Amino acid sequence: MKQHLTIIAALLITLTAFAQTGATCDDAIYVDSEYEMTTGTGEYWFMSLTSALPMTINIYPTEPTAQAPKIQVDFTCNYIDGKGVYDDPKVAKMISNASQYGLNLPMTYNLTPNADDNGQLVYSYTFPKNYQNMLYGQGVTYAIPAFVKLTTYCSSNVIIESKSMNTRCREYTNQLGMNTTLLYQPEDSVNTYVWPLGEWIKNNYQITWIGDKPLNFYTSVDCEFDRNRRVRNYYILPNDIVKMTTERASEWIDDIFQTELYVRMYTESSGYLKIATYEEKAMITEYFVGNVSAAIDQEKLTITATLPAGTNRENAIKNAYVNYVAYNGERVTYNSPLYTILYLGQLQYDISGIVVSEKTGSTDAALEKIEVQGTALPDFNEYTLNYTDIEVSTDKPEVTATAYDPKATVNIKQASSVPGTAGITVT
Repeated sequence: MKQHLTIIAALLITLTAFAQTGATCDDAIYVDSEYEMTTGTGEYWFMSLTSALPMTINIYPTEPTAQAPKIQVDFTCNYIDGKGVYDDPKVAKMISNASQYGLNLPMTYNLTPNADDNGQLVYSYTFPKNYQNMLYGQGVTYAIPAFVKLTTYCSSNVIIESKSMNTRCREYTNQLGMNTTLLYQPEDSVNTYVWPLGEWIKNNYQITWIGDKPLNFYTSVDCEFDRNRRVRNYYILPNDIVKMTTERASEWIDDIFQTELYVRMYTESSGYLKIATYEEKAMITEYFVGNVSAAIDQEKLTITATLPAGTNRENAIKNAYVNYVAYNGERVTYNSPLYTILYLGQLQYDISGIVVSEKTGSTDAALEKIEVQGTALPDFNEYTLNYTDIEVSTDKPEVTATAYDPKATVNIKQASSVPGTAGITVT
């Protein structure tokens, strides 16, 4: 008897676990490219990714007179006080703007009966184009979960199919991830590779080929290549290191269905293909205006300096020496005639803090010479502010300095010992 009880308990556990599949959104049934099941009366949750859109749900009821099934669509599984909780801030923003696309999530649909090609009763729902428009229109170019609750009022056969290019082409592709190196050989030229641009929309990355002979590759919106119609771009590496900025990636992605880029590559000799992230950070590194070294704050994007009294500020900025790091041919420009903003690519430095002194007296704080133990420094330059490794013959060497302008004040803090540091201040 004890043995029978053990077997019955195991059967009950198995049946309970089966009944829970899809019963709540936390236990939603994942649908990739296609799925089929027979349901009883009740609620069933399904989950897929938006990269599988467009997707169609077909419900075939066994009782033609039963109440029509209905579905509820949303992009979350979590609710507080009946309101959806969207952890991704971009998705939350998208949901708040859903009304622009004729959507008010979550949405419930009472399905209408139709007949399939064989005349069989079917209730169907296909995610309409306005879902696609909402996703991409609000900048959600990466795959996010989408949940559907199906309510049936009789035993039904449920068939879910994805018409996505991503799912159709998957069996032909090899996924290349970010920051990877691939040994690519001539025999690999028959394959098609996929680079998920939609997943990389937040990054800049570059594609580099290292090989004796060029790597040729075509890009396409799907895995079928037709040079006359389907090919998007053609490249030859190493003659071209392909740099992909987020803006360029956005141009390559036509819609939410194309979250991936398909690539057919050809080569006659082996080589390495590298895909790596990088940051394009333009910045001003040095700024000399009117012989004054300006202070640069890279976080606040400000450049400040006090020019000698009587300086023509506009001419000084026009003739300023600017050292900078830039990309894609960026150049330094100003908002003439005010000269309060310096532009470098997408950066805007506030230069309103470059001002002309109103004080009279000395207008030149440059040094004419520096001497150590009565001997002038042989490598002295008025723009050089630091000198190191100076040989001396005493434990307390004396440093002297002379300013160009006799009205300038020179203060010297001598080194207390050797090795040590002496400081010169010109006011």
